Amino acid sequence: MAKKTLKRTRVDDSSSDSSEEETVNFDDMSLAQLKEALRDSQLKKNQAEKKMRQALGDITNTSDEENKHRKSKSKGNDAKRRKKRRRVGVRVLDDDSDAEKEGESGSEDGTGSGSEESHTDSDDDARDVVADVASLGRRALKKEIDETYDAKKRFDSKQGIVQGQLRDLFDILPNHLDGKTRQKGWFRRAFLDGMSSQLSNTSTRVRRGAGDSIFKCSSADLLSPASRRQFREKIGWHELGDGESGEGDARARGEYASLDVPILHQGGSKEYDIHTCFLNPVLMRLFAAIVCGPNAAAAMREAEDNGTDIASIAVPVTDNMERIHQISCTEPGAIAAASVLAIWGKSTDIKLQARGDHTNIDYEGRFNEYLEILTTGLHKKSPSILHVFAEWDRQLRGAGRNHGRKKSDGFSRAMEALAAEEESLEGEGESAEGEGNGGGGGGGDENGADSDSDSD
Repeated sequence: MAKKTLKRTRVDDSSSDSSEEETVNFDDMSLAQLKEALRDSQLKKNQAEKKMRQALGDITNTSDEENKHRKSKSKGNDAKRRKKRRRVGVRVLDDDSDAEKEGESGSEDGTGSGSEESHTDSDDDARDVVADVASLGRRALKKEIDETYDAKKRFDSKQGIVQGQLRDLFDILPNHLDGKTRQKGWFRRAFLDGMSSQLSNTSTRVRRGAGDSIFKCSSADLLSPASRRQFREKIGWHELGDGESGEGDARARGEYASLDVPILHQGGSKEYDIHTCFLNPVLMRLFAAIVCGPNAAAAMREAEDNGTDIASIAVPVTDNMERIHQISCTEPGAIAAASVLAIWGKSTDIKLQARGDHTNIDYEGRFNEYLEILTTGLHKKSPSILHVFAEWDRQLRGAGRNHGRKKSDGFSRAMEALAAEEESLEGEGESAEGEGNGGGGGGGDENGADSDSDSD
């Protein structure tokens, strides 16, 4: 039988250059001894490799602090290299093939029948959007308040728009928070976290949570870009004639109008009408769904379908945004935001962001444009714009739900009954007083006669 041996190299701790070979005879070992010898051999091998790695690492002649900095920087570079961001082209205008591809890949969040890679890309896109929003928010919050800001020139420049947004934000801050609060890290983090969360919740609610009640269509119609393409005329799409080109793409066959949008107008007018713009019930149901919950939009739709006055509907009282933020009247930003969200909700765009990832619609620009129209109309007391706000207040403040400022019909009837009762009591009091004065003379004679008789 051949002699089985294991040759091992033993490293002496005192000198890395000196080593000796040791021969082990397997035939003379039991199974337990053999296992122990193998473990011992592997342990010594690991120790030798570790010592060699340490020795090789010393050739840099750098301090521990420098090594830490170098490793940290290297790790950061590796992380940057690993991060992949998909570039989304914004110059494509309602291309048929792209819409079909988006529709076939699955639902909006990439979780449909698409591949695992498409799902990862969708998740990366969502994170990128949140990161972009956070970046914009941080830059805006770091801006200093311009004391020379003129509200009438808010929309004349980018700087004016930012200053207006800052003032809108600070106007709703509690009184005990001074102007320096916005420079603090905790305030920026709280605001950006809330903004990112609200962005996600809004996009989900507009299409999935309450889309059927808002737009009066089936949920399947809003499921994918391909299914939403049927609504493009409703959100302002119109074909271009010869020699015309769409915004952002000279090869486009059409473009999306900013104000000639049926979904913005009461009655669905395809051309801008100052008397009906911003009065489409879709906008009011959408805003109600965001601030009061999906049940509010469903109740408003039911009232409209049944021909019931919107002021008589009863909306379940819950801890919604209207109660939490004590919303009691309609602001220009609410109407402008609802208008933009209504267009986005029926568009083929997937993500809710400043510019449409498929339609190329400039949603941020649209919002500022609508806001300028509304605020200008308020400052000039334009009858058509004042009517818009009055109608929104009537629709959304129906039944005095949640805010408690508008008196109910029952309260009015009770006050009328109290007033009628008071008038009745006053009338009875005057009648009794008149009778008392008339009988007072006879009583005096009687009393006088009695007195005479008593005196007698």
